[in-house]
Amino acid sequence: MEIVAFVQHGHLWSFLVLVIGIIALPGADMAFVIGNTLAGGRSTHKSPS
Repeated sequence: MEIVAFVQHGHLWSFLVLVIGIIALPGADMAFVIGNTLAGGRSTHKSPS
């Protein structure tokens, strides 16, 4: 019975890795891009004053 429980946990870990890779990482990237856009982005030139 211990082998069966280990196999089920192995599937759970692979599922969590897929969820993080497919949903969480792109979501974090989109949040970074949106936050950077709302903050004005990277400004490499100085505005004339």
